[in-house]
Amino acid sequence: MSRKKFILVRPPRYLWPFINESDNFLLPLGLPSIAAAVMRDVPGVEVKIIDCPPLKIGWRSLRGILEAEKPDFVGAGEEALYNHEALRLFSLA
Repeated sequence: MSRKKFILVRPPRYLWPFINESDNFLLPLGLPSIAAAVMRDVPGVEVKIIDCPPLKIGWRSLRGILEAEKPDFVGAGEEALYNHEALRLFSLA
């Protein structure tokens, strides 16, 4: 049985103009929590998190990462405010 690869992504996004850059990078607690639950409940799964905003990863670079990683599953970030970015991620995946 081959090892399954699960990638969780906080997609690229525009920064809010009325707060500074560091305020736009709040610690994403949802992704590590989901990763921990998956690793606990799915034997042999490999889980990676790609946090695009603080790493300054754009859509083109993210596409290259996903093509190179070839994940079996892709999950999106947890903020409802950026749900359109999650839909774009799923289309990309």
